[in-house]
Amino acid sequence: MKQLLLLFIAAGIAATAGAQNSEPLHIHLKEKTECGFDKVIRKLNVPYSVLVNAYRPDNASSTTAAKGAGIVYDIPVVFHIIYGPGQASFNLPDSIIKNQLTILNQAFRKQHGDTVNTRAIFKPLSGDAEIQFHLATLDPQGMPTTGITRTASARAYFGTQSGILDSLERVKITAEGGKDAWPASRYLNIWVANLSNPTGQLGVLGYAIPPLNPIPANWPPFSDVGLLAFMDGVVLQTHTVGSNNALSVALGGIYTQGRCAVHEVGHYLGLMHIFGSNGVGTLNCGLPADDGINDTPEQCELSYTNTDCPSATKNSCGAGTPGDMPDMWENYMDYSRDACQNMFTLNQIDLIRNVMANQRNSLVQGGSWIPVVSKQQTFGLYPNPAGNTLSVLYEGTIDRVTVVNFIGQQFLVSAGAAANTKSFDISHLPAVIICCCWMPAGND
Repeated sequence: MKQLLLLFIAAGIAATAGAQNSEPLHIHLKEKTECGFDKVIRKLNVPYSVLVNAYRPDNASSTTAAKGAGIVYDIPVVFHIIYGPGQASFNLPDSIIKNQLTILNQAFRKQHGDTVNTRAIFKPLSGDAEIQFHLATLDPQGMPTTGITRTASARAYFGTQSGILDSLERVKITAEGGKDAWPASRYLNIWVANLSNPTGQLGVLGYAIPPLNPIPANWPPFSDVGLLAFMDGVVLQTHTVGSNNALSVALGGIYTQGRCAVHEVGHYLGLMHIFGSNGVGTLNCGLPADDGINDTPEQCELSYTNTDCPSATKNSCGAGTPGDMPDMWENYMDYSRDACQNMFTLNQIDLIRNVMANQRNSLVQGGSWIPVVSKQQTFGLYPNPAGNTLSVLYEGTIDRVTVVNFIGQQFLVSAGAAANTKSFDISHLPAVIICCCWMPAGND
């Protein structure tokens, strides 16, 4: 089938935040510092059983089948780097951000070199999720971007002594010293900031919001910043980002391979902790020590170690039962150190691809839209690439649509005012790269 690749060319000026010449704050790890996802669940008062079942491919809430094997989902990402006074080194360079993006792609495409370390018993269960990530090339206004924003904040830290998540959410609000999100339906927002409290203690390495879109309007507001709900996306402690980040030495050599981001993006795509719902202490076998995934062994202990990987025979549930497997501590959704993690299971992959086809499908659709703002009106082209039909979607009324190629030749002109949408038969057009220009109603 003939396809037309639709592009909108825009120009912009990128601004770079000025760096400061000071030493970073010292970070003190609390015991078993890891992911804040369980705190998110408790804060939102979402039943764990609802999350376990919400994204299963056989669930009635899943209305669209995931793309078949061999077809890759591609997610646009924007990193928001936030650093405070005296934190010049927290303004991570592009090289570290791009390294982290590579790690995400390797993990979700099963291309890490250390996949060879997966224990033999689990190798048949390890798979390629066929999900990849790219830095956004257009910002919400359709202007060129690197996919990285930088904010020099007046806040040196976003955590509090009490460790509540409310204060951490300030990282997502420009008025609170953070950075406002780009539209969460079109971008995976990843905020990178200092999540420690005023004394430098770090209780959370990161957290993510599960795909509960749309977020229910009746969730309670936060007391200190007045939010109606968590802003969708991923938050990471600066020290955990990338495998070429010199700041990671402050984390005791445990989180040095950029796997915290992999773990949190796993939550963002619907995965639970492999050990179940609590994440603190020891759970009983059976619910709630179940992540809803059939091919992850039941596990009632998180696999946290300060030194080497756990024992190959560690088995917190079902030891001695015929056919039972040991704890899968190399899974990205456990709490093992970065160097031990190297796999997603086939059933985990089924779930996250189901999420991409349903709760997160706007990321893929949004990546093919071309947003432009003109006279405060939003405009888009869909699908991209286009086959026999091109739809122009917009706010307000359009008088005329003109499709041209890069040397200005007109391929299609449509006149006549219409509100909100226009669709055109383009089956007669040659397979070329085209641009689309438009004129608001009432203008010449």
